[in-house]
Amino acid sequence: MRGEIVHWWEQAKEDLGTARYNAEGGRLYAAAFFCHQAAEKALKALAMAQTREHPPATHSLAVLGRTVNAPARFSRFLKELTAEYVVSRYPNATDEIPARLYDRETIEEYLARTEEVLRWVQTELGL
Repeated sequence: MRGEIVHWWEQAKEDLGTARYNAEGGRLYAAAFFCHQAAEKALKALAMAQTREHPPATHSLAVLGRTVNAPARFSRFLKELTAEYVVSRYPNATDEIPARLYDRETIEEYLARTEEVLRWVQTELGL
């Protein structure tokens, strides 16, 4: 496997760990953002492995999911998590403070589903 793909994959796993760390520390907005980042980097690693080209220049997990033919069971989650790229960081995205938007139940769901996406990508990468 090309080194560039490995780097994207390894950073995806690090971002998932960062999401967990932030969730445990009560920084739920940061956990949401890093769930997005983990999924994005994992999907981009798989896209590169499949196409042998640079990954699409997008933060849309839905687009990346379609690019790698992700299972339909991920479609709704990838669309939902895509919004967190902006909502988790910018107060003007929802007219609320991101640090106050999230509850533990939502973040636990994001973590579980992100882990599921990464497990699928890992299998697809043959790791």
